[in-house]
Amino acid sequence: MGDAMVIDVDGSKLMRKKVRKSKKRKLDSFLLENEDKETRINELKKELDGLFKYFKEVSCEKVQLEESSISSPCPLNSVIACLLEESKLPYSNLVEKIYDKVKDREGITLASVRASVLSVGERSMYGIANADANVLEDTSENCLWCWETRDLKHIPKAQRGFVNIRRTFRKKVHDRISAVS
Repeated sequence: MGDAMVIDVDGSKLMRKKVRKSKKRKLDSFLLENEDKETRINELKKELDGLFKYFKEVSCEKVQLEESSISSPCPLNSVIACLLEESKLPYSNLVEKIYDKVKDREGITLASVRASVLSVGERSMYGIANADANVLEDTSENCLWCWETRDLKHIPKAQRGFVNIRRTFRKKVHDRISAVS
């Protein structure tokens, strides 16, 4: 520890004060040897592969929608929300799939389904970002795309807790993937 002199503004007072020196971090402990680096990189790659595999296994569960709801007076946006939730399909394939299920309803066109899908849902990425990716149509495996309903009011009340838990799971996996990559 060193001593420091403090002089008042008018120059009349002279005091001694103890000043603590800040401790310097030692970088030596943070440097890894080449072998350690390669081992660590391999461990992180294995963890990433495990996270991708786990995400894909767990994301197989979907929101339950009764078949009678598709053709019943249930609002179209609610049906679309349930059908798109957690889908991995690109936009064009998703629209075709949903249209095939709801085309028997009165006044439903492919264009109306396209518009409803974009207004009710959004496609989120939970993997490794790709700057060149088309958000609606990209199919790269590492991005882990997932359609989500913008507003949970379109999902049946009994399913909302399930959907919230699933979203929390996806966010945590995404956070870990971001940290590891």
